[in-house]
Amino acid sequence: MRYTALKSCRIGGKNYNKGDIIQPDELSAYEGLKLVRYGILCELPINAEEMVEPIQFVVSIPILSQDGKSINCTADDVTEIFRVLQMSATDAAEYIKNINSDSVCDVLGAVDTRKTVLAAISKHTTEQEEDSGGDE
Repeated sequence: MRYTALKSCRIGGKNYNKGDIIQPDELSAYEGLKLVRYGILCELPINAEEMVEPIQFVVSIPILSQDGKSINCTADDVTEIFRVLQMSATDAAEYIKNINSDSVCDVLGAVDTRKTVLAAISKHTTEQEEDSGGDE
């Protein structure tokens, strides 16, 4: 965490004037929080250019019923898959109508054996194919 000095101070043998920025490597988090509490420092918000784009992890899910073919899914896809698997068949069928990921539908079609869910996936896939075919 970066800090700014609210008043002149000396930290770790270095003098800071009001408004000076103190980098994380110049001060431990514990000391920083203590000085914030005493009103000597103030935490600085993260600037937009300092924000780091989160890494999107991809998981390869092997589908044994399809000779071990793997389907690549993001972490969000895996979350959706488990969400659907825990729903009742009717709730899952309704939820599948709004799924945008082909990977989620592919995995669910391979692992979820409930007839209502399979019918919803089939209908969803058919509608997606018609929509993409109509745009060309």
